[in-house]
Amino acid sequence: MRLDIVGSAGSYPSPDSACSSYLLRSGASSVLLDAGNGSQSRLYRLIEPANLNAIIISHGHVDHFADLIGIYHYLKYASPPKAPVPVFTTEDTRTKLEFLLGASNIDETVIALIVTEPGSIITAGSFSVSFYAARHSVPTLITRISDSSSVMCYGADGDVSEELSKASAGVDLLLGESTWVERTKDSAQGLHLDARNLAALAQSAAAARLVITHVAYPADKARIFEIVTDSYSGAAFLAEDGASFSF
Repeated sequence: MRLDIVGSAGSYPSPDSACSSYLLRSGASSVLLDAGNGSQSRLYRLIEPANLNAIIISHGHVDHFADLIGIYHYLKYASPPKAPVPVFTTEDTRTKLEFLLGASNIDETVIALIVTEPGSIITAGSFSVSFYAARHSVPTLITRISDSSSVMCYGADGDVSEELSKASAGVDLLLGESTWVERTKDSAQGLHLDARNLAALAQSAAAARLVITHVAYPADKARIFEIVTDSYSGAAFLAEDGASFSF
């Protein structure tokens, strides 16, 4: 597999990063994980959106789905796909997309909005994708994705949970968030991970690689990396827009 970081900023864009978006490819197959605000511009450099096998939107926060609006309009008016691009997401996200696009105006030859529940398993090209429920403020999908030789987990947003641990177990690459450097007594529960939570998750899951993403500007990325590598024994990396990882 190859993972390209299309956007990596948490909650809102940073001076150097668009919001969450990740392109996963294996052979001729490709899946886009989230389409946060600002990410569409970089996506063009990596793939023709009409060639995507699927788009997975983890949840209905704008830093994870806003640029799907632009992708839809590009596909409709500039580069129609040969078949509708399936968009797997939550009921909450579909409702928001239908409001923004106009439910009666959505061209079903362009995208197919497919409500997806935790526990579902889908196929997209050569990928098999299993969905788990995240512990977040809105319904959120964790994805565990495999091809014939590798497996990764995209934790999306969410606090420590049994589901996140299950989805991460034994993966070749864990794409995990550290929105905060360190959790404080005022940090909301059931919302995000900090560096210590993420390191503990990756270590207990025996993940071979950890890519740290969704850091909320201006949080200190160097400090996050230091905390993570103090207690996680695998290979750790900070996500940066334009970076790629093969595994």
